[in-house]
Amino acid sequence: MDIMDCCNHHMATTMVGTAAAAKKARKKAEPKEPKEPKAPEARRQDAVDITMRQTTGNSVTPTLGGIESQNEIEKVLAGAKTSIQCELYRLGYDKSVDLLCAQAKAGVKVQVLLDPSPGYDPKDEAARNAMEERMKASGVELLMYPIESKDKIDHVKLLVVDGKTAVIGGLNWDPHSRFNLDLNVTIEGPAVADLNAVFANDWKISGGGDTPMVPKSGKGAPEAKGDAAVRVATTDVGREDIRTVVMENIDKAKKSIRMLSFALADKQVIEGLINAKKRGVDVKVMLEPGKPMSWVNLKAEKQLKEAGIETRWLKVDLENEEKLHAKVAMFDDDTAIVGSANFTYKGLTVNHEASVEVISKSVGPAMTNFFDNLWDNRSLAKCPDLPDFQEVASDEPYGVGVAHDLFTWYNGNYHPDEKHNWVGKRKTAILDAYKDALEAKIEPRYSADMDEAEHMGSLAAFLERRNVFDINPAPLSYERVFKKRLAVAKAAETTVPQNVPRYKQEMIDMVQDPQLKALLTDILEQAPEGFYSSPSSSTGKYHPADETRYVDVVPRHERPTPDETAKYPGGGLVLHSRRNMEMAAHLCDYYGIDGKNRDEILMGLSLHDVCKFVSMDAINQWQPGQKLEWGQWTTREHAHVGAEFVRKLDPSGGKVSEGVRKYIDMHMAAWNWPEPTPPKDPAEMVISLADYIASQANYYVKV
Repeated sequence: MDIMDCCNHHMATTMVGTAAAAKKARKKAEPKEPKEPKAPEARRQDAVDITMRQTTGNSVTPTLGGIESQNEIEKVLAGAKTSIQCELYRLGYDKSVDLLCAQAKAGVKVQVLLDPSPGYDPKDEAARNAMEERMKASGVELLMYPIESKDKIDHVKLLVVDGKTAVIGGLNWDPHSRFNLDLNVTIEGPAVADLNAVFANDWKISGGGDTPMVPKSGKGAPEAKGDAAVRVATTDVGREDIRTVVMENIDKAKKSIRMLSFALADKQVIEGLINAKKRGVDVKVMLEPGKPMSWVNLKAEKQLKEAGIETRWLKVDLENEEKLHAKVAMFDDDTAIVGSANFTYKGLTVNHEASVEVISKSVGPAMTNFFDNLWDNRSLAKCPDLPDFQEVASDEPYGVGVAHDLFTWYNGNYHPDEKHNWVGKRKTAILDAYKDALEAKIEPRYSADMDEAEHMGSLAAFLERRNVFDINPAPLSYERVFKKRLAVAKAAETTVPQNVPRYKQEMIDMVQDPQLKALLTDILEQAPEGFYSSPSSSTGKYHPADETRYVDVVPRHERPTPDETAKYPGGGLVLHSRRNMEMAAHLCDYYGIDGKNRDEILMGLSLHDVCKFVSMDAINQWQPGQKLEWGQWTTREHAHVGAEFVRKLDPSGGKVSEGVRKYIDMHMAAWNWPEPTPPKDPAEMVISLADYIASQANYYVKV
């Protein structure tokens, strides 16, 4: 399932079990639009005629907002007398299910067609199975739309009642969707026959039998009800009618284009908007700011802004985890396109989708006014850095997840110009080595004759067998990542500052060499105050949550104020340094490093971030005994700054600390600035790996 088109909870199966955002190591691969197939699939033979036509005399009522749209759906369902036909990507909201079951029991012919994609997680899937059994027991006819490709979904959100009223738009019928900003339209009139035809076609190809049919003309055809002209358009195998309608309206727009978009990525649409701007059309686009859609939409924003197009982001209701889920475009104040199709390649080419073009002197202005009100009162000029509200814990077992992260580190350091994905033979070889090492009678150890797969696999097994860290949320738990981080960060505001003296003493105790121990003790006494009072991440986006500020973890549209961040009680950066040492001690065991070299590594990691918020200019001007200027943000050059800080405090002129400074200076490895410093031997691997693993957002090294 593609990231673009999973709607309310976005990415039903792909997000479950990717620990990508929870693990910075994977850097959460950006969602990409699928490439166009080399040869188009054979067009599915339509069971009924669903060719686009424009009907006039329709009454179209927009429901502007998720709650409003859900209320309208319930009203239409409750009024059904003879038949209910609904085709949905997601169903699960209790009120909707209750109404479907009640109407079926009352004798209404209720037919429900669903996308067959599995649930978002095992709990959701179990609830969906129970819902389906309940509906069947109530007399609801239930079918699954036939998906012929793993990349496709039936994304339609369509309701037809009694052959007289239809509701179509972007709203899913699941427990959360009503809290999103979404739009539907309720239609009465000739267009209902066309929407009925879409359902009838889909019902038949899904293996269904008879379904109530609405004549398009003549006796029994829907009567004219209003002033709106409507075209019903679909996307399916061999059909790109929605793309046709969208591009026609973009290309002929004369005055204005307004777009509310959950996901904007289709090249034709973006180019069309840019060309419209060049013609002098006033183009405004509002986008969904939440992850993972923000990655997609930021790319579109960049292209649009370069062309001079105004682009803003919905200021979502964070308490209700709102999304801008609408897929709506408005043209010249009298035309609107509303439906299920996102403005993406999948939405306009691959999925099964349904949308309507509405031309009306009353509907168009109402929707444009709705957009303008959002633009003026609920928009942001810059995309906020929101969490991924729906992301859940990894479905990879402990050691497999570790192997995955080691794989990412290895690629970054030794194959930076190649694209090695966590698939195929290389992954299999790593996991085979991991399983062999995990099952061995003796604890795994590094050997110089290991190939890369054996190295990564045995190290993952070593770390699992030693139970070096807690993964939080735990693999296979299906906990929401951001909620767990909130709870951990809040508790840490009390516990972590209290333990700073312990962390400090333990760091000193871990170094055995007398000269190094004495130097470390002195340096920690003279370390900048910020080393003890700052979090390990200046933004709160990275590192375990107990090392960060709670105000940085809480979802918000704007960054915390200096006054808010100043209230942080401290300790996160010291805890991070202590964890680095602990991780390094285990890795030294694995690589067989002992003696003074081990102490240099441990001391290097105890001080690797001692000047994390200090600039090179500040350290160059600083002398021992003076106060060192500590900034608000992590500095890119902090590795070099830390090494220089240690040199200036080394009474031997740098001789005793030479090895330590080398390790401080290169601890970022492939991510060092301004030049990468990939490890060249096991000792350098320990320096980089310890910090890399201990910096993962959900890896809590035990100390």
